[in-house]
Amino acid sequence: MSLSALLLWLGSRTVNNAGAILLLAGAAGFSNFAAPSWWAACIDLAPNHSGSLSALMNTCANSAGGIAPVLTAYIAAKFGWTRALDFAALMSFTGRAGLDFCRCQ
Repeated sequence: MSLSALLLWLGSRTVNNAGAILLLAGAAGFSNFAAPSWWAACIDLAPNHSGSLSALMNTCANSAGGIAPVLTAYIAAKFGWTRALDFAALMSFTGRAGLDFCRCQ
C-alpha cells in the first residue's frame, strides 16, 4: 500500500504521459497486491465470525468505491488533478496504516 501511494503521488507529478500512465498503473497493481492481506486480517481478527467481518469490510469498501468518483471529480474541479491524486495517495497510505493496525491486534 505504501508503494502504491508513492507511485500514485509520483504519477500525479509526472509530465510525460507515458511515464504517468506506467506509474499510475503500477500504483493500481500494488494496491491490488494488498487485497489478500485484508482478507487474511478478517480471518485473524475474527476467526469465528470472519464471514461477517468480511461482509462488513466489503460494505465499507463498496461504499467508498461509490463515493470516490464523485469526491475525486469534486477535488479535481476545485483544486486540480494533482491534488485529487494526492488525496488518493493519502487514502492508499491510510489503508496501509489500517492494515498495520490490524496486525498489531
